[in-house]
Amino acid sequence: MNNPLFKPQAIILDRDGVVNEVVIKEGKISSPHLPEEFVIRRDFSHFCAFLFHLQVPVFVASNQPDVKRGLMSEMALAAMTKQLCGEYPIIQEVLYCLHDDIDACACRKPKPGLLQALIEEHRLAKETTLFIGDSHKDVLAGQSAGLKTVFLRKNYNQASLQLCQPDIIVSELMELTSMFTSKEGTHV
Repeated sequence: MNNPLFKPQAIILDRDGVVNEVVIKEGKISSPHLPEEFVIRRDFSHFCAFLFHLQVPVFVASNQPDVKRGLMSEMALAAMTKQLCGEYPIIQEVLYCLHDDIDACACRKPKPGLLQALIEEHRLAKETTLFIGDSHKDVLAGQSAGLKTVFLRKNYNQASLQLCQPDIIVSELMELTSMFTSKEGTHV
């Protein structure tokens, strides 16, 4: 990775596939629908510990249309969010778009509404905020919001990578740590 060192002001993450493992249902990639299916990725845990050390706040912005589709209850989504924020207090806020494609809302990625809401509410500087996702919709939303984008490449999302041009591509979140500096400006 040939990126200059910098201290991110904030990190915004997509949820499924970045924070937690995706679920395979009937041969298809899916979001967890039940709290017992919600498994935090080990790499995310290590990355959060690193960001905590740097005092970098973390936010989550995620499409969760399965609520509207009747495949997941709002109670199950709330339970997963409570677990996530309870285990990782570095997470400042989690925003979800519960709409489906036909709703044509401004918050469903690839539109930047969720990201813009976080940027405005928390006064985040776009030039020092990263958005990390595992789909082309994530990258397109981040670019539309004016953020530097990171694509988390996994075995299930190679086709999605062909539909976007992220600033950075990694296979593990911890690969990003080599480009971060401490608050004093030294390499970590």
